[in-house]
Amino acid sequence: MGDPLTVTFNGGEAQSVTVVSAILAASVAGGLGWALLAILGAVSNKARRVWTALASVVLLLSLAGPLGADADTATTSALVAMHLVVGLILIVGLHRTTVRD
Repeated sequence: MGDPLTVTFNGGEAQSVTVVSAILAASVAGGLGWALLAILGAVSNKARRVWTALASVVLLLSLAGPLGADADTATTSALVAMHLVVGLILIVGLHRTTVRD
């Protein structure tokens, strides 16, 4: 499936980003996002709006990982694209599960 995505942080040991690690990270992010949305829904009548704003900020902050890693341009581009795709799918998908504010 092509070259592995290999990154280094702060001059440390090189790490490969595998399909399993990407799916696991996306699943954890989705679960945490859903849990936060459920909690906000229980305590706020503006849960949808607040959650969408928070999720958007978290997505932007998550880009610091691939953009701050020591990796070639192709790897950085692939990781940024993966973050954006997963983040946008989670934001749009979970946003639709709530009642309108």
